[in-house]
Order: sequence, then structure tokens, then C-alpha cells
Amino acid sequence: MFTSTQTKYPKRNSTGLSRLIIVVVLIYGVFASQLVQAATADVGYKDFSTGGTYAPTGQKPQSKLWFNDGIWWGVLYNKVSKHFEIYRFNWATDTWATTSVMVDARIKSSADALWTGSKLYTVSNAPEAATGDVNMYVMRFSYNSTSKTYSVDGGFPVAVYNHAVETVVMDQDTAGNVWVTFTDDNNSGGRSTYITHTTANDTTWIAPYIVPVSGAGTLKADDISTIVA
Repeated sequence: MFTSTQTKYPKRNSTGLSRLIIVVVLIYGVFASQLVQAATADVGYKDFSTGGTYAPTGQKPQSKLWFNDGIWWGVLYNKVSKHFEIYRFNWATDTWATTSVMVDARIKSSADALWTGSKLYTVSNAPEAATGDVNMYVMRFSYNSTSKTYSVDGGFPVAVYNHAVETVVMDQDTAGNVWVTFTDDNNSGGRSTYITHTTANDTTWIAPYIVPVSGAGTLKADDISTIVA
């Protein structure tokens, strides 16, 4: 009901091998109300306030959480520092606590997190109609299992696009290349599906381009995309 396009797109490299990437465009229109059902009662635990930002966990295809070293982690908003930071979950108290490791300094941004088993990647965007810094940033972190902390790797963040968009999603293929997809407005009054990916290393990205298939440039104004390796 919400998948309008499923495109298999091969990435060519110098050895002639191909890597498979699937871009899925999600449509939210007249059927959106059918996808949401009101909860009949409060469940779970209430945690800290995220006052000062807007919908910090609101983008559907993005993942804010990952599991590593027996611990749940997340990219959450810290209303004291006014940054998005890496948080750690405490099982005993059912609470989240910041590690003070910053992912994005912008008050209003939206991030997707990817833990590969050896590295943590995040990609974050400024929301539509944002002003100021509207770059799309990719970050990479290393994990120290002794101190149970993350640190930013050298050469990051990397700006891969310079425009505010609704949402951005990332994944990694079997060759180790990191891919990013998003949609953006075009000159025809609609939207186009874009992708970009790393090349020789994680700090070098190709210029974002529209997926070369029919329909990739004729999306509705509220359509977004996600990606599966």
C-alpha cells in the first residue's frame, strides 16, 4: 500500500563486480490515516523531556537505536546542551543517559544511525524550510569496549548534500560502501529520489544523483525514500 517503486540498481566498480542496492519510495497520502492507530492506554516508561526541538524521533524510515556490547544506544536530543548526542540505556532504571558525544549540533535535525559491528555511522539532515546550516552530514565513530565510549573518527563530519530535506537514510553494502538516499523537490513541482555513496574511503562521496529509473523524478510532494543493502 505504501511502496510505489522498488528499484534494483547495480553499483559498478573497477573489477566488473556489481553490488545490489534497493531503493524504496514510501508514499504518505490518502492512506496515511489507515497506517496509524491510536493507543488505548499509555505503555512503557516516561523519560526525559525533549523540549526545544521538534519531532526528534519522528521520521519513519530512520533508526535512532542500535545494540552493541550488550547495551542499547540511541541518538537522542539533549535539551541542556541543545545537541543531538549518543545516549546509553540503563536496564536497571529504565532510563537513558547522555554520553556527551555529539552527533549533530543543530537544534532541529533528524538522524539515521547504522552500527556495522565495528563502526557507528550516522547521517543527519536539516528539516524542510530550515535556515542556516542545511548540510547533510555523515559521521563515523569508533567504539572503545573498555571505557564503553564512542569517539569521532578523523575526517568527520563529511557534508554530502547542501539542502534541507524531509528525511535521509543510510545503509552499507557487502563491499563496505556506505549508501545514502533521500528525496528533494525538483523544478517540475514534484520530488526526485537521490542516492550517493562512498568510493575509496568513507570520507569520499560521489555527487548525489537521481536514481536512473522511470518515475524516480515524478514523486509526490510528501514522498520519502529508504534504502536496503
